[in-house]
Amino acid sequence: MAAILVVDDDDTIRDTLYDLLSEDHRCHTAETAESALKLLDVE
Repeated sequence: MAAILVVDDDDTIRDTLYDLLSEDHRCHTAETAESALKLLDVE
């Protein structure tokens, strides 16, 4: 299963993409590039 990281500062877009993609993929979200990079360090 592919992992997808959705990065967007708009809550609606981030939540919509998460809802669409998380059915078939491991999906994570981040609001900023900095928080996305921290998530990538953990994964």
